[in-house]
Amino acid sequence: MGLQLAQRDVAVIYGGCRTGLMGVLAESYVAGGGTSITGVIPRGLIQFSSPLLTEVHVTDTIHQRKRMMLDLSDGFVTLPGGLGTLDELLEVLDLGRIGAHEKPIGILNVDNYFDPFMTLLQHVRDTGFVFHLTFSRPIVDDICERLLDTLIDRIPSTTSEIIIPKTAG
Repeated sequence: MGLQLAQRDVAVIYGGCRTGLMGVLAESYVAGGGTSITGVIPRGLIQFSSPLLTEVHVTDTIHQRKRMMLDLSDGFVTLPGGLGTLDELLEVLDLGRIGAHEKPIGILNVDNYFDPFMTLLQHVRDTGFVFHLTFSRPIVDDICERLLDTLIDRIPSTTSEIIIPKTAG
């Protein structure tokens, strides 16, 4: 993912850590020639921040972190991860559902990781717990290049900054 973002000259805004998939993303982005990588990291995790960041925003809370990443971004890509990743994904989906943003949301479905999640979203819709028919529909793909091309095509602005939610690591 990092290499593909760098090749497309897309600025990255992400959780800012040097560990886990976040660290791999940062390393591959910079190795691929990426030049703009912003970390948004809570004060309590600053000791884990990546030395590769070109810009750092420190927040007091996770809520502030998520809000800042939403405000700074033009679109979102979610990679497989843990509860924090799912929390961030659900938040951008729900905010899109209520019209708080119209930014494209992509899910990289590596090895069908997100299939149960997508089944759950459909179940929530089918059972009537989502009342808006315009429920945010993420772009789901298992091919990184294709996902990014589709996502970037749906970004209305001239810039292309994509959030990579924090991942377990």
